[in-house]
Amino acid sequence: MKRRAFLLGMGVVACTKKATDPMTLVGSGATLPHPLYTRWTTEYARIAPNVQVNYQPLGSGAGQRQIAEGVVDFGASDQPLGDPLAGEDGALVHVPTTIGSVVLVCNVPDVAGIALDAALAADVFLGNVTRWDDERLRAQNPSATLPPLPIKVVYRAEGSGTSAALTSALAKSHAGFKEKIGVASMPQFPVGVGAKGSLGLVSVVESMPGAIGYVEIAYAKPTKLVVAKSDAISALSLIAAPREPRDRAKADALTRFLWWGVHEGQAFAKEEGYTALDASLVARAEKTLHALGGV
Repeated sequence: MKRRAFLLGMGVVACTKKATDPMTLVGSGATLPHPLYTRWTTEYARIAPNVQVNYQPLGSGAGQRQIAEGVVDFGASDQPLGDPLAGEDGALVHVPTTIGSVVLVCNVPDVAGIALDAALAADVFLGNVTRWDDERLRAQNPSATLPPLPIKVVYRAEGSGTSAALTSALAKSHAGFKEKIGVASMPQFPVGVGAKGSLGLVSVVESMPGAIGYVEIAYAKPTKLVVAKSDAISALSLIAAPREPRDRAKADALTRFLWWGVHEGQAFAKEEGYTALDASLVARAEKTLHALGGV
């Protein structure tokens, strides 16, 4: 009997996870912050080599769904569930992490630069402006020789915070767009083709002369696509985590990673094409992370 108790005791000790044991935090969600999160995981590994962060950029909709279902340790979205920054009483809490800029990318042969304001962009995505040599486009680009080429709209096929940011900006500038499309993570555009993820959208636009699409600026920089001069479109990225975690050790590790991200991690925002959080958003993040514990 004593030997059994001793073995059971050893079993308890053997199953106890130490703080220094390797740990993997799994997350999924928005594509918009993915380049910055990739940089964060690389930099954070230098100071916490026992923690590996595995983030899959599947789109905001997937991130919201998978964290709600408990499939991942955290979800990322550019479209909050409810009003997270005001303080919610739901099962999830939200931590602001960065601000991305959504831009229009164009594939128009032999044209080095294009300008179109939000109202004109709205008409493009509504299918009201269908050619690059349309008189309204020529009026906003008097020094450019725009070709008689059909405009081909490319949009995100899955639920996306990038789509939500774009439609929010266009709806503010165009009453017809607000009425027909509204603000949506999966907008029902009357024209165009869908592409999976930001990288998928860039690939389709690159392969299709006359195409126009939208991505976070970090995805546009490595390409030869023309980034249109248009009204600024910004999106606040958030990470959602369970208010009552199932795994306390993982929750504490995630809290420490996010604490680093909203402080030291902000130094990498500009390098990767993002805007660092202002003092008020950092304070909101700190409040949420203190409530979660672990810091």
